[in-house]
Amino acid sequence: MTSRTLAYRTPGRYPVTKATTVFRTLAKLLGPGARWFSNTDLVEWRPVTHNTMDALLLGTGGGVLVAVLVTDED
Repeated sequence: MTSRTLAYRTPGRYPVTKATTVFRTLAKLLGPGARWFSNTDLVEWRPVTHNTMDALLLGTGGGVLVAVLVTDED
């Protein structure tokens, strides 16, 4: 979601190593009992914005809620 754009799969906001570090940190923050929800499996999605493409990831655990929203246009 953050290392590649949704529309063209070109380099995104973060390099793969940085994106991996960020998401591992989020997973550790939420803990092993975290629950994850998304509007997409990156093949099909249910839009949550007016953009052509979007991906929403919600994680909850340890009293913390994390939301990551990525949008793109083609």
